[in-house]
Amino acid sequence: MADALKQLDKAAQIETLAGELYRLMAARLPAGSSAQVVLSRLADEEEEHARRIAMLRDAFLRQPDAFCAERFNLPGADELIEDGLTLQRLLSDPGSTFSPNEARRFMIEQERRFGVAHAQALSADASPMIARFFASLAKQDEVHVRVLEQLRIP
Repeated sequence: MADALKQLDKAAQIETLAGELYRLMAARLPAGSSAQVVLSRLADEEEEHARRIAMLRDAFLRQPDAFCAERFNLPGADELIEDGLTLQRLLSDPGSTFSPNEARRFMIEQERRFGVAHAQALSADASPMIARFFASLAKQDEVHVRVLEQLRIP
């Protein structure tokens, strides 16, 4: 049970961090620009993902047997967190020359990695509840990749 909780906590941390990264990217853009609006919307969605994971975690605490928790794993979570923290440091540093377009390319790769991690979290023997939940997140990650690929940052 403790390991499943740790995995859910990491999943929430990844989503929260992604929201923070989108907000930091948006802050570097002209106020009210279409790119800033899109990045703010992505931040909101990531924060909503984190809230949904927290709700899943609460449900797990109430009914741990319903989750087949011993089969739940979020591969690559530590690396995703570390890479996200690195980008956070770069975007938070006013002297950084890391451009919003470089950050956009980084986030495209991160979203792809999120999707792989979410898809792998639902192995064939995962509980149906976890499988549905992470399948939904994986689909949203795919949408985020498409949005970022089409996003034009001034």
